Amino acid sequence: DKASGEMKPGFKGLSMNTDQWKVLHDNADTINEAVQTGGQQGIVAKLSTTRFVDVHQFKSMTMVSLREYYEDKNSGEMKPGKKGINLTVDQWAKLYPNIGALSEAVQNM
Repeated sequence: DKASGEMKPGFKGLSMNTDQWKVLHDNADTINEAVQTGGQQGIVAKLSTTRFVDVHQFKSMTMVSLREYYEDKNSGEMKPGKKGINLTVDQWAKLYPNIGALSEAVQNM
């Protein structure tokens, strides 16, 4: 909030239910391996029918994308939408070792 300086979530983020978080947790090592190999993997994990974890290159940077996809009406192909988050390698490196602790916190909610 500009007036108070308080940090608030934006509109393009992505919330996950506990089942989706479990898929992320269970696939964290595979995602990390894809990051370490330079992000040429494409979709690494399917969080739901429309949400995916994708490791890819963007402007010569490896990115981990947690994103909601939509079906293109013309081609029928699944394409990435606006809702989601892209993590840099540094951001992923901070999240990855904490996924176990975060999973514990989610279970205790």
